Amino acid sequence: MDIAALMEGEALFPGKEDRALLGAFYRWILARFPDARAIPQKSQISFACKGPFCVVTPPGRWGKKSGIGLSIFLDERLESPRFLHIANPYPNRFSHHMVLSSPDQLDEELATMLAKARQFKMRTGRGIRP
Repeated sequence: MDIAALMEGEALFPGKEDRALLGAFYRWILARFPDARAIPQKSQISFACKGPFCVVTPPGRWGKKSGIGLSIFLDERLESPRFLHIANPYPNRFSHHMVLSSPDQLDEELATMLAKARQFKMRTGRGIRP
């Protein structure tokens, strides 16, 4: 990952507090998954190794005014009160959606969820676009 990719997210996260939280998430995820890359897109920032295992988005789509939306992609459904919505778009594919509003939420439970998602993508991903 590089800081330039993260800073491209400023258009998505214009609020100072949301950008600070995005920066905290970026540093936190990099510490746990040093091989991950941030891939900025028009409406989200993907975090990927062999393929995207999570994305961050503005929280508006989940009815929240601040924070960052986090979607985690897994091959199993996880149950947690943190999730606002869980979608099952394809067999054995689950998108778990939550809103992060504080650096306190960057904990071991979240790290375990993301590690599972990363392992899933390492088994099934098709690689990162350059």
